[in-house]
Parts: sequence; structure tokens; C-alpha cells
Amino acid sequence: MVQLIIAVSGLSLVVLLVVGLSRSISTGSAGIKDGLPFAIIAVIVAGMVAYDVWDECLRKKR
Repeated sequence: MVQLIIAVSGLSLVVLLVVGLSRSISTGSAGIKDGLPFAIIAVIVAGMVAYDVWDECLRKKR
């Protein structure tokens, strides 16, 4: 149960960081005009982190 709580809080922090970076890049704060490629990468990374949380905490082990 503790592992699940830590994993979900870590997932939340990573997704918050990646979404914040993606938003700042997309709005031009970083000097980059088009942030769509980074947004696509951010979605892929968030999906990979979510899959890892599922794989480590929620999937039934044999």
C-alpha cells in the first residue's frame, strides 16, 4: 500500500513537471515558437511513467 501511495505521488509530480515544461515551451517562454513536438514527447513520457506505475504496483505478479 505504501508503494502505491509513493508511486502515485511520484507519477503526479512527474506529470506536473512535464506538463509545466510543455506549456512553457508551447507559449514561447523558452524562445521556441512551436511546442507541438515536445508536447507529443511529453504525452509519451507520461504514458510510459503511468505504465511503469501500473506494472510495478497494480499488475498481478505470477
